[in-house]
Amino acid sequence: MNVKRIGSTIKKRRLEAGLSLSELARMSGVDKGNLSRLENGTLGTSLPALERIAKALNLGLAELLNDVGNVSTVISGARKIPLLSWKQAGEPLHVRDLDGAMPEYALFNVAASPETFALRIEDESMSPRLNVGDIIAVDPKRPIRPGAFVIAQIGDAKFLRKYRELGHDKKGRPVFELVPLNTLFAPRRSDLEKIKIIGVAINVLQPL
Repeated sequence: MNVKRIGSTIKKRRLEAGLSLSELARMSGVDKGNLSRLENGTLGTSLPALERIAKALNLGLAELLNDVGNVSTVISGARKIPLLSWKQAGEPLHVRDLDGAMPEYALFNVAASPETFALRIEDESMSPRLNVGDIIAVDPKRPIRPGAFVIAQIGDAKFLRKYRELGHDKKGRPVFELVPLNTLFAPRRSDLEKIKIIGVAINVLQPL
């Protein structure tokens, strides 16, 4: 997502409408501080939040996301990525064939494989870095590197953790630990239980 261009356009449209930052925040249900950071290009957002802002400005979403005259789009280069449920993550689902079938999408300005999907954070295991409601883009084809945030599966449970490589076993396979940032949650180790890595988190949207 081209955050700076989106933020600049929101500010321009707000001023044209004669609204203060506080007024737009109240009308759109968006926190004033987050709205300010969005206008300044230092904070991304989700498609539902943009729709609320556009409505508050008496604009259609398409109008908000385009420059005056519809000459060039504000989100040039952005991708519309389907937002999956955690149950769907890692299932034999072809994301590239889901256009029109998903109820919600998120916009990311990322270079990623066609199988990339989005997930909404549902617990506090990775706080304060990632919090409930944040939306992450996950690429199943991205190579796993030490320190990466990965989506993993143990049995039927799926979760987000930080990947930490510990070494290799006797067969030369990597032994790794999946570490939460919140110490109230427990780490998991590949030498103690069977862990499947579903994909690597490559970007995040902080909802307003």
